Amino acid sequence: MNYGPGHLALANSTLAALATWAYGVKDYQVLAAPAWFHSDRYDVNAKARGAPDLPHLKLLLQALLSERFHLAIHKETRQLPVFMLNVGERGIRMKRAPVSADTPQITGRSNATHKEMTGHNATVTG
Repeated sequence: MNYGPGHLALANSTLAALATWAYGVKDYQVLAAPAWFHSDRYDVNAKARGAPDLPHLKLLLQALLSERFHLAIHKETRQLPVFMLNVGERGIRMKRAPVSADTPQITGRSNATHKEMTGHNATVTG
């Protein structure tokens, strides 16, 4: 990806990658897309009048995706299953991490088939 005032260049990108970047959504939030949405690759080399900043370039990419691919999106709220971590009858069986001065970090990633969350120097309490 290469962008600056008034230009945007994206190489070898799937439509899924273009749409998630343009609309600021996560890949797992995109539902009901055909298989080619995640596999076919495209190059985008766009120039805009003036010197639009990054938020405006994203809006222009949204318009381009709508015009060229007839991409239409809508946002909705869905109730999804969650996992709840409870202490079992035999107590907590996780091992305490060594004390560290590092800043706590929690990262996660998710797609249709895999969910993962990793914590470093983080507590279990809310």
